[in-house]
Amino acid sequence: MTNLPSTDAIQKSSMYDYMRSCNEGCESDIALICKGYKLSYGELFKHVDAVALALQSFGVKPGDTVA
Repeated sequence: MTNLPSTDAIQKSSMYDYMRSCNEGCESDIALICKGYKLSYGELFKHVDAVALALQSFGVKPGDTVA
């Protein structure tokens, strides 16, 4: 994570936006390693976007709490 936003920008953004801005241009860098499986930031965001679309299809809107 090399592109850290200002503290003010962090307070006004979502976790998704914060992670996106911090990792812009680093899509091929490794985001997660679990049991030998490696996931790049690009792959991670593809999964996050897919989950977001699925939640939207169920009527979840920005700001809603999902448990």
